Amino acid sequence: NTLDVLGIEYRDELGIVETLSKASERLEWQALGLPGDQLSLENGVILSHNTRFPFVIDPSGQAIEFLMNKYKDEKIQKTS
Repeated sequence: NTLDVLGIEYRDELGIVETLSKASERLEWQALGLPGDQLSLENGVILSHNTRFPFVIDPSGQAIEFLMNKYKDEKIQKTS
């Protein structure tokens, strides 16, 4: 591990999702249709910290459904 080599202390149990989002945000995402698995939550973090419009490849349709629910009060369009 690079952090070990550099002598930087860290905690294994601290993940990117827990660091970059609040539990209340994750619950809101799930209420809006985002699945609760680790990959979906990581994608939710990326989408929530995005400063531009995301390009989403979503064969299952779950991320699109989540985004449409999240931004239903704004002018969002699904292109295909």
